[in-house]
Amino acid sequence: MGTLVENKESPKKSKKILDLDLEEKVVSKNSKKLHKEYNKFRRHIEELRRAYSAVDNAVETDDIYFRLQKLENASKKLRRKYAKSHRKILKATR
Repeated sequence: MGTLVENKESPKKSKKILDLDLEEKVVSKNSKKLHKEYNKFRRHIEELRRAYSAVDNAVETDDIYFRLQKLENASKKLRRKYAKSHRKILKATR
């Protein structure tokens, strides 16, 4: 008669499965963070649009320097607060 052979997974194989599950959770968590940061950026982009519109609608008697300064400040704010954190999370997901 034959012998019974148990079908046991090797410890390496089970560890790989656990690592894959952990990796899936991390990717899922990072993609949620990425989505959240992108939405924050989208909510605040209106400030940039208004500043650009002010520059675009300027006439020759308006203070163009001041309007460009407002546009620059709006752009810096978006880059520093929202785009920078979005970029970090994007790198983590790749």
